[in-house]
Amino acid sequence: EANHIRDLLTKPTSEQMEFLKSKNVVLEIKPQSVYKALMRLKQRGYKGKRLRHYYQVVCTPFLFEDPTHHTEYNIFNGFLLKEYTTTYDVKSSTIWKWFDEIIAPTDYKKRWIFSYFHLKITEPDRKIGKMLSIFSKTTAAGKTSFMRFAMNLMAQDKVLQVNDVKDYCREENSEQLNKLMVVLDDINMLTLAQVNRLKSKITSTTFRYRVLYENMATMRCFADIVMTSNSEKPVYIDPDDRRTELVRVEGTYAGRRDFWDAFYEELDNPDIMAAWFQFFVGYENPLHIRD
Repeated sequence: EANHIRDLLTKPTSEQMEFLKSKNVVLEIKPQSVYKALMRLKQRGYKGKRLRHYYQVVCTPFLFEDPTHHTEYNIFNGFLLKEYTTTYDVKSSTIWKWFDEIIAPTDYKKRWIFSYFHLKITEPDRKIGKMLSIFSKTTAAGKTSFMRFAMNLMAQDKVLQVNDVKDYCREENSEQLNKLMVVLDDINMLTLAQVNRLKSKITSTTFRYRVLYENMATMRCFADIVMTSNSEKPVYIDPDDRRTELVRVEGTYAGRRDFWDAFYEELDNPDIMAAWFQFFVGYENPLHIRD
């Protein structure tokens, strides 16, 4: 439906107009557009149904209650796992062992990471304002598994993977629209110049959106940055830097195919991932990690 609505902003086809008619929706972006839409509906047999008028199309993420104004049409497609109900105990999963022994082997680290996902799900329209640098000199230790977990938890359309800072900072950046997380995957080491380019992006709530051959537009930004690296010194950090959080990945299960097969099998299990989604939604006493 979101794709249909976006297409209606340009030149509606007959098929799209039928979709519009079925939803009783008119996007009142310009008076002329509304007039044309109404005329097309009339020609196609529209008789007396009440139309809902919207003055703006937005994509504002939310968990339960849509925060947008009644004149705004929100095309955010929600969190799919929210609709699942399950009684599965996350502490019995391989994913819990992954958190407990690889990503966050101390109670404080676990609490910090759990608070991170709690806020990304329950307050998705607010950035954390931190860049996570997940690193380990050991190969096949599970750094990229963090991205896979986030994709399966929030959905793949909400997480963007890029391979270098230059690609992330390029002008044609339409793929960044409405993402909740951007993963700079397998970066050797961020230089001072690269860190300076990312500083404003880490905390900024807007970005300059541009499609190829089109003018720029200022759009809201909801994405927090995560980077993974095989370097023991993955990023340059100023003494006063409060934007970067380092997460050292333990190599406990590096090369253990049995463990990783079980881990990725659980990522593809909606019952287990729904349990993790519920766990983060109801996570109690989260840390104030935005401070």
